[in-house]
Amino acid sequence: MLSHTRNSVGLTAIDRALYQMQSIASFAPAGHAGVVMTKRIMVADDNPSIRRALRNILEFGHDWKVDVEAMNGREAVEKAKQLHPDLIVLDVSMPLMSGLEAARELRRIMPATPVILCSLHTNEILQRQASAVGVTAVVSKMQNMQMLVRKATELLQVP
Repeated sequence: MLSHTRNSVGLTAIDRALYQMQSIASFAPAGHAGVVMTKRIMVADDNPSIRRALRNILEFGHDWKVDVEAMNGREAVEKAKQLHPDLIVLDVSMPLMSGLEAARELRRIMPATPVILCSLHTNEILQRQASAVGVTAVVSKMQNMQMLVRKATELLQVP
């Protein structure tokens, strides 16, 4: 669960993550010229502010569209089955079904669709668990949101 404890500056972990996500959007690489197919992304996070920040980061300067959002893992699986996004970004801690459980189900029904798992804190255990269920990449919300943009760019490139 996300920490709502305030540090000495008065910011919660969520506040710090949101600030970092919003400030990093200005560093996203610009889109390229020519005919480009818009890539569809689904973002699943139980926090609407984080969903909005992720949308802003992923759409800024790219031919990407976050046109599918989910508030929990179960909703993410159902919407992905219906709408077939090109990339799925899941929060690890969500109600009803965790990001890891959703990733396992998504990998079973949509094996070619890349899945990025986002967490406030990542560690070796989470990396191993994510790899075991077929997650394509794990990104920390606290460390570097440019990594999310880089991973999404790699995974959405047309072969």
